[in-house]
Amino acid sequence: MQHYNLTPDRSKQIRCPFHEDDTPSCRIYPETNSFHCFGCGASGDPIEFIEKYERISKREALVKATGLVGNAESRMQKAESGSGSVLPSAFAPSAEILPRAFTHFVRSLNVKPKKAIVYLESRKLDYTRLAIGYDTGTLHKLPGTTRLQKQEYLQAGLLKPDKFNRPNCYYTRFNNCIVFPLLDKNGNITSLYGRHIESGHHYLEGEHRGLYPGYPKSDTKVLILTESVIDAATLQQEQNLLSAFLPSAFCLLALYGTNGFTEEHEQAIAELKELEEVILFFDGDEAGREGVKETALKIKQINEVVRITFVGTPEGEDVNSLAQSHESGIFAHLLEKREAFSFSTEKKKAESGMQNAESQPSAFVPSA
Repeated sequence: MQHYNLTPDRSKQIRCPFHEDDTPSCRIYPETNSFHCFGCGASGDPIEFIEKYERISKREALVKATGLVGNAESRMQKAESGSGSVLPSAFAPSAEILPRAFTHFVRSLNVKPKKAIVYLESRKLDYTRLAIGYDTGTLHKLPGTTRLQKQEYLQAGLLKPDKFNRPNCYYTRFNNCIVFPLLDKNGNITSLYGRHIESGHHYLEGEHRGLYPGYPKSDTKVLILTESVIDAATLQQEQNLLSAFLPSAFCLLALYGTNGFTEEHEQAIAELKELEEVILFFDGDEAGREGVKETALKIKQINEVVRITFVGTPEGEDVNSLAQSHESGIFAHLLEKREAFSFSTEKKKAESGMQNAESQPSAFVPSA
């Protein structure tokens, strides 16, 4: 089960991999080391499971099972000795499933679907210069897609069972979304972010994983943090312009909203030994200004000596909206005018607020 990324639910059942199964109907019996599907009737022992799952001969299934036992014992011995990690979560998608899906999204965008192109043009995003794709809702409908692949897509959260419980019907999580890859430290796609072309943000289930446009380079001296993925993508298109007045070793990094500063962000910044400055380029609204304060405090806890600055984004604007309404030179202008974030000023403001509160006359309380 672990090898095939299958985990029984509380009832010890899984979605049967041998037929289109919308709800778990295949029961696993650990006591007898066997399985039985109440939907299609498939049943047997581990050898028969492998034989059916991989559509191979019984002899090949025996060889496969022998190899799996050896690998499992080796991993367990490493885990027990402390020389290796425990087995990965059964719900984690296989290494190739997300790159495979994203490749399909990129190809779908290369066909230039009208809705997606109109949206990107309105956002001033050039898909020929950005690593992005578009989900047309056809991920599971491609010729040659096997049942196993559909199960993998379901397991990874890329597919969802039909809302009306119709058999063998699915919908894609990022349908009608521009899709951005979120990368791990090694540059592998570890998750995806989708921006619906009408409204809404979409992520895979669970905690946010990965960074966009990726982990900063180890020699980064200046790091620009934006409030959103689209804002980072917007500035990414202006790398040549920005490099004219910023150090060559600068990188971009997107948060997932003002409250979207994750542990991965913290770890990535903590590892930047040559970091000299962090620039906060957030939205020009109350949430953005509060986000600047909160993020500055977090960065200060990570790196006490780094210089923290912020961009005075015009009221009601964000990075992408500025790109829509101004020439690209607006970013150079705003970044050149960035201000140093003053922790002493914020402390004085807080203390002043407390003093004002204490100086207010107390409410009249009538005597008994």
